Amino acid sequence: MTWGKGAYLLGGGLLIVVGLLDDRYDLRWWWRILAQVVAALLMVYLGGVRIEQLGPADCNPCWALRDRLQQPDQRPGQCCRQPRPPVTGVGLA
Repeated sequence: MTWGKGAYLLGGGLLIVVGLLDDRYDLRWWWRILAQVVAALLMVYLGGVRIEQLGPADCNPCWALRDRLQQPDQRPGQCCRQPRPPVTGVGLA
């Protein structure tokens, strides 16, 4: 077994055990948060997980709202699939 698989199993096992203990003994909130942080650190440092992007780079919530208001029949999230021009400056009119 590689370090990556072991880190996933260890982190997942930790979350399962803490979840069972929480159901049985109603643990305080900081024990649950601590277990989640430890599981995430195991996956990052031992498993090699990296976060490279938190969402599409070309999707701006303001553009999504503007497009939704201009085209109400458009499916939600559809605007994020269309490339947008880069914002070069902000002007006050």
